[in-house]
Amino acid sequence: MFASGTYWLSAPPMAAALATLDALEADSCKALLHMQEMGRKLIFGLEEMGQKHGLKLTMSGPPAMPLLTFDDEQPLHRPQGERWCTLMAEAGIWLHPHHNWYITASHSSEDIDRTLQAADRAFAVLASQEGRKSEGSNHLIGILPLQADQLLELQHVLAMAA
Repeated sequence: MFASGTYWLSAPPMAAALATLDALEADSCKALLHMQEMGRKLIFGLEEMGQKHGLKLTMSGPPAMPLLTFDDEQPLHRPQGERWCTLMAEAGIWLHPHHNWYITASHSSEDIDRTLQAADRAFAVLASQEGRKSEGSNHLIGILPLQADQLLELQHVLAMAA
C-alpha cells in the first residue's frame, strides 16, 4: 500500500486510511488483488510493445503504481517520455511522465486494453525518426480513458499550452 507524506500529521487522513484498510479486509482484499492484476497486465503489455517497436524502456514501481521511463533519458530530462505521454493524452489516456501512475479498483481489463492500444500507436510514433525529434510536455496524471467531452477539454488545454 502506498503512503504519502503530505498529511502525516493530520488525523482525518489517518482515520480514512484505517477505514479503507478495514473495507479492503472485509472484502478479502479483492480490490487490492484486482489492482495488482490490472497493473501487471499494463506493465507486461507496455514492456512487450516497447520491445516490438525497438524502444528501450523500464517499468518500475509496484504493479498498482507503475512508471514507464525510457532508458536513454535522465530523471529530470525526459523529452521522449513527455512526448509519449502527450501522444497518450491525445488518445484519451492521461499518464504522467515523471511520476508513478495509479491503478484503481475501478480500472477494468477493457480500460487496460484501450490503454495498451493507445500505447502501441504512441510507441510507433516514437519509433519513427520524426517522433524521436519531437519534444512535448504535459503534467497529467491518472490512467482512465477519457470521455469525449473530457478529451475535447484536454485538447483545448493542450492547445493553449502549446
